[in-house]
Amino acid sequence: MVQHFPDPLHIGAQWSLGFALFSDALCSLLLIIGLGTRWAAFFVAVNTAVAFTFVHRLHLSGEHNGEVAWMYLAAALALFLSGAGKFSVDHGLASHGGGEHHHQREGRSRKKFKAAAR
Repeated sequence: MVQHFPDPLHIGAQWSLGFALFSDALCSLLLIIGLGTRWAAFFVAVNTAVAFTFVHRLHLSGEHNGEVAWMYLAAALALFLSGAGKFSVDHGLASHGGGEHHHQREGRSRKKFKAAAR
């Protein structure tokens, strides 16, 4: 399998396959549950950008087109830029695990509530 895998970045077919498996298997699962969303989306975006650019040669139509790679790239970039949603593990960890940003927001709303109660 390794000897037939494309090596578009000339880092070796074994390393290319390893990165693709890491991105397609592990990072995709992390995106599904919303854990390490921005990092996982970054690796998926790099993998699909390489596939779209070097393997599919930026073709969106015709034989061996990269339409699916292009859609995955767009989705991965959107997740990288937006981050995890409120139903993700990342959000749960930030709100219950003591994320700095969450405590700052919580402190401001408590101050507003106390000021309104006076």
